[in-house]
Amino acid sequence: DAMLLCGQHGIRRVPVVKSPGGDIVNIITQSALVQTLAANLDRFGSVAKQTLAKLGLASPARVFKVTSGDTLRAAFNLIREYDISAVPVVDAETGKICGNISARDVRLVVTSSKVYKLLNMTIRVYLDVVSDGAANSAITCKPEDTMETVITRLVHSRIHRIYVVDGEDHIIRVVSLRNVLRKFVKEPQGFFGTFFN
Repeated sequence: DAMLLCGQHGIRRVPVVKSPGGDIVNIITQSALVQTLAANLDRFGSVAKQTLAKLGLASPARVFKVTSGDTLRAAFNLIREYDISAVPVVDAETGKICGNISARDVRLVVTSSKVYKLLNMTIRVYLDVVSDGAANSAITCKPEDTMETVITRLVHSRIHRIYVVDGEDHIIRVVSLRNVLRKFVKEPQGFFGTFFN
């Protein structure tokens, strides 16, 4: 049920409720479900061994992105305006992916005493400072990678999205935890009644 709610209906967190009484005893997250899939991939070979291309997760899709020369403010505005959890950063000259700005960064910056200075900082400088010069804070995959590879990268990185890139590291699309979960479940007709209609 939790996989259906998170994968098909976009619920990010599902409360586990004690019955009787109605007390919440746990929360199941999309991340926890993907971790469970990772630990049991041998049971899901029919999907796990397929490539993203075969699963329909490699076709071009609209991706909101910023360049490394843009300000953090520009990235945060996109995140807020389109209600997304992150935007990829591409090199202004080559168009290759070079980083990621996420809701975590928003929380980090807005709680800083230097929030206004940071908002006007270029993303290139911000990523150099935050990642301590690491090459890339975004995780990527290719259309020919298997779902198993994608799940493993997501779990090991503890990041909620992976960017599908072409041979030149240009972004094709984003694959989210929800996209992954959706490939492993199919909702039986009328399972939730008319609740989500």
